[in-house]
Amino acid sequence: MNCQKADNLPLLYLSDSTSWLQYLSSAHQAGWAPTSSELLDAHHEHEGITVRLATSRAEVAEQWRQEGRQAVILDLDKPQTLPAALDGVERVFMVTGYTAAMLYQGKIFIDAAEPAGVKFVVHLGVYSSGNDAIPHYVWHDMVETYIKASKLAWTNLHPNVILDSVLVTEPSTIEQRSFNVMWGEAALGWVSAADIGTVAASRRPGEARWRRLQP
Repeated sequence: MNCQKADNLPLLYLSDSTSWLQYLSSAHQAGWAPTSSELLDAHHEHEGITVRLATSRAEVAEQWRQEGRQAVILDLDKPQTLPAALDGVERVFMVTGYTAAMLYQGKIFIDAAEPAGVKFVVHLGVYSSGNDAIPHYVWHDMVETYIKASKLAWTNLHPNVILDSVLVTEPSTIEQRSFNVMWGEAALGWVSAADIGTVAASRRPGEARWRRLQP
């Protein structure tokens, strides 16, 4: 996974009755998150949904506005940008990067979400036992513990192997007609980023709290 800070941060989805926020942080740079164009196309057919794009870069936001899209500035390292970006949003899909920065960013995001009127958060975590001595697993556990302690309704998704990240190779998997894995013959579950997004978008407050998303 790419551990650098993402230049283009969240994508926000708003509908006329039940609002939605799709929060894509450095997952985009990690190579498996869909592009803004793909997300716009995927939600174009859903009546009543307006897509608001968010970025930490003013020039990118301006470009989107010139293309006729809603765009806001949202920088997870600048808490003052969060209230305006969250205004009108009731449900949140939160995806963070794989550095310790997720602890600070996750906390200030949840702290800003409650007073902004957000009611429900879906967090993309990791497939783990909950007691693994792996740094980014522990960071995810801490973020989820903070979410659970908040006043927000929540669902934590724990997919196993996100196949999109494995299949992003150079030369391409299609050209090579094969791909390599790092776990030998171990049997692991596979799930696509698109399916994670579909499940995240389908969650509603009051439904069962999912601990793991498996293929």
